[in-house]
Amino acid sequence: MQETPTLKLLYEDEEGLAYVHIVQDKLVIHSHIKVEKTLEIIKKARQISMLIDDMFKEKGVKELYTWATSEEEERYNEYLGYALTGNAITIEGYDGPEILEYRKEL
Repeated sequence: MQETPTLKLLYEDEEGLAYVHIVQDKLVIHSHIKVEKTLEIIKKARQISMLIDDMFKEKGVKELYTWATSEEEERYNEYLGYALTGNAITIEGYDGPEILEYRKEL
């Protein structure tokens, strides 16, 4: 049976949200943009990402992770400062596209 992760909401407004969960002792950040992805919205997402980074850095966190399942998500992760780790994520019961892991040093 696929385990449902415990999610912690970090940010939410009418345009998007960001949350974190812990997978294999790694803090994994996910974000979702609820509206059309314009350059203005993507820039705002980057500012919010930087605030989240600063919050974790102040708590002594050295690195954050995120995932991608499409080229668009890969570009978005790189825009936010994440780098591909070369690892693929395996989730029991998941039958979708390959999940690639990204990491950001704080």
